[in-house]
Amino acid sequence: MLGGLHLQVGDLPSAEDVFERMECLVPDADGTAEVRMSRGFLEMARGEYSAAHAEFDAALVLQPSNTIAANNRAVALLYLCRVADAITSLEDHLRRDPVRHVETVLVSNLAAMYELQSDNAAAHRRVLDQLVHMVAADDVIMATTQTGQRPGAASTATSAGGL
Repeated sequence: MLGGLHLQVGDLPSAEDVFERMECLVPDADGTAEVRMSRGFLEMARGEYSAAHAEFDAALVLQPSNTIAANNRAVALLYLCRVADAITSLEDHLRRDPVRHVETVLVSNLAAMYELQSDNAAAHRRVLDQLVHMVAADDVIMATTQTGQRPGAASTATSAGGL
């Protein structure tokens, strides 16, 4: 937590120190999702996106339901100019357990990635809207996937895509 605060304010050396100390206290650092997440955040801050991707991927092996790791893995892929892989990564994570994995930041990032990758982004977002509407609690902000239509407006798309 303290290391994360240092990262948020841009103090990379202090964050590295805190995370290094944390690793010394953990018997099996490589087998701990929290350590792998911390390493991933550090690598992102350093601009080492391939290494960050590997760390977030390792965290997901240890904790497959970790939506924060899934989202950050996709962001690392995005920074590596692998937009299609980032989309697939988030879609796969959502498919595994839509009820637990639909979270505002993940849905918002996926909708933004659709915009980057596809001429058919609106259709992809409509499918995402439908998924969120079916499974999400009220805490997921529907506006994160807006297609330019009023909420509840009928869609005229004949083909959806995505998920």
